[in-house]
Amino acid sequence: MDFPKEFFTPQSMLTLAGATAITIAVANGIQYVLNRNPRWLALALAIAICIVGSIKSGQGKDWTDYLVAVFNGFLVFATARGGTFTLAQGAPANMQSLNVKSAGPARRRTFLTPW
Repeated sequence: MDFPKEFFTPQSMLTLAGATAITIAVANGIQYVLNRNPRWLALALAIAICIVGSIKSGQGKDWTDYLVAVFNGFLVFATARGGTFTLAQGAPANMQSLNVKSAGPARRRTFLTPW
């Protein structure tokens, strides 16, 4: 049995599962490091992944291809949002806060703070 030598390949990144996994990992990683939780970050990332995927697959030939890529970006974002929310629900109680803004001192966002 041959095991893959890479976690992500260009081919796997063009699938719904690959684009969703990349969106979850990169958006949560950036948001954790910056200690900010802008909801648009994951959406912008998902749309960018889908546009690049459309170009790399040779489909980015006219404006309708890019429009479909934007719609696919929203699908990837919705899937990633659901995945992040589901993963956060299984996290320890101190990671489950849905409201990162509090009346007290600023709270550090965790890796799986929902968007």
